[in-house]
Amino acid sequence: MKNKVPVFITSLGNPEKVIQGAHAYGGKVFCDVTNLTHARKCYEKGCDGFIAVGQGAGGHAGPAPLALLVEALKTHFPDKPVLAAGGIANGRTLLSALASGAAAGYCGTRFIASTEAGVSQEYKQAILDAKMSDIVLTTRISGTPCTIINTEFAKKIGTQQNWFERWMSNNPRTKKYFKMIIQRRGFNWLEDAVKPGNYNNLWCAGQTVEMINDIKPIKQIIDDMEKEMYQAYEELQKNIR
Repeated sequence: MKNKVPVFITSLGNPEKVIQGAHAYGGKVFCDVTNLTHARKCYEKGCDGFIAVGQGAGGHAGPAPLALLVEALKTHFPDKPVLAAGGIANGRTLLSALASGAAAGYCGTRFIASTEAGVSQEYKQAILDAKMSDIVLTTRISGTPCTIINTEFAKKIGTQQNWFERWMSNNPRTKKYFKMIIQRRGFNWLEDAVKPGNYNNLWCAGQTVEMINDIKPIKQIIDDMEKEMYQAYEELQKNIR
């Protein structure tokens, strides 16, 4: 916290320490949530807002349709802003998220395929080559369902924990520490996979790979998305008159 980062995003685990540290100097903390149960826990810890992670998101995606999750969070926690994540990669999908009541759209997969992204060219190319049917859920990385591209390495390690991992993850005496070990192993895989020349390709991505066909500078991606959003808005106005 010494650098006084203005905004933190938390995912998995208890966000209490991050919230306390950030609030000590006026920082804000937004928590990734996939359901109301976890949202309630984050709310009680004092989070500043939610990132609703719905179906189709990259990484630790949720099972609920994005519009439904956004609406539920706004209903139960009307004093907290909600950002929408999952299925956003162009202006039309951004408009859809905003129309659901979200304060902002939140996307990641589209920016992996950017010139500035500090990942390997192989990872960027995989985003272009993949289709939404190539995105699978795996519990091998952290014990929590996570969406990845179904590479040969992903197929090799499988998408489900074995019986021993499941038992250790659910045993009251071992689950806390075993999940930490599993997460460290999984994140090491992910960190290694983004580097050039790594053959154990384990790449997070959302189903929006279906809509991504080029690698562009971030500014162009944002400019295009804004232009597409206003075009989609104009089309919508014509259709509902």
